[in-house]
Amino acid sequence: DLNGRYILANQAICDKLLMCSSPDAAMGKTDGFFAGRERAAGYRHAFGAKWADTDAAVRKSNAALRYVEEVWVRDRAIVLDVHQAPFFNEKGEMIGTVGCARDVTREKEIETALRKSQSELAAVFENAPVAIVLVDAQTRVCRANRVALAISGRCQEEIIGLTGGEALGCRNAQDDPRGCGYGPNCETCSVRAIVEDTLHTGQAHHEVEAALPLGNLKSEMAVVCLQDITQRKKAQEALKESEERYRRMFEDTVLGLFQGTVDGELLTVNPAFARMFGYDTPEDLLSSLGSSALELYANPADRPAKIQLVLASENPTETEIHYRQKDGSTFWGQFRVWKVRGEKGRPL
Repeated sequence: DLNGRYILANQAICDKLLMCSSPDAAMGKTDGFFAGRERAAGYRHAFGAKWADTDAAVRKSNAALRYVEEVWVRDRAIVLDVHQAPFFNEKGEMIGTVGCARDVTREKEIETALRKSQSELAAVFENAPVAIVLVDAQTRVCRANRVALAISGRCQEEIIGLTGGEALGCRNAQDDPRGCGYGPNCETCSVRAIVEDTLHTGQAHHEVEAALPLGNLKSEMAVVCLQDITQRKKAQEALKESEERYRRMFEDTVLGLFQGTVDGELLTVNPAFARMFGYDTPEDLLSSLGSSALELYANPADRPAKIQLVLASENPTETEIHYRQKDGSTFWGQFRVWKVRGEKGRPL
């Protein structure tokens, strides 16, 4: 009614929003009554604030409204698609508002996930270090990323609608007036073959090398590798060698080295670190301590302050710490530690 009290309700609103037993239990009460009761029971429960505003808007405009509102019902967020309209008596006098609400939470979640996915795919498409071209069923370009545009020497507007060979400037496309795909060399073009096969069968093709005579290059023939396999192989070998050098350094140095989390969990230690604390091997130390570094401190309460020094500093932190060995004896160690950062600079 005009005072916000329920004069009609169905079972669905009682079950899903008001959390009362039946429509009769809702009669004469307001949204605030039910929300207050739920909050008093310890739930996060909030709805009806926007309804009150739209009630006033409906009464003022004498017109129906539709809006989407996020509400909380017993600690769960729900998105509602709400319709509200004026409610009249037999004399044509407005006596309140009437409305319905549909739970569109799942739809909104899917919509949000879809937008996120599209945004991520667009970012990958534009920033990938390889040439990516989207073509339609007639193999005409619909869109090209920046690497493909750089190879073609064209802008996005110029490349759209061209066939693949024309877009990239393949000289074989000039062998026949009909263009790409019709020249005598086009029959053996591996790029054309895999595109047509993908369009026909839906089968993906990976790591296919192709020699393309591109018109914007001065040499007679040019091999264009859309992904530089050689450099990737070199990088993999360099990484393998680097990891091997790191492993030898980690294992053989006389310094005690460790990796751990800010919560005190030891991830790895080297043999020198294990021997320093009276253990034969790193495995003996980790299994004995259960990965917790606290037992290595003569006074475990010292650790939080030391870790705060590390987290607060942008540079390696150096201090002295009183340590405890396996047999209970103690020693002083020079502690030098630095942060390892993950995504968005978060300390790992």
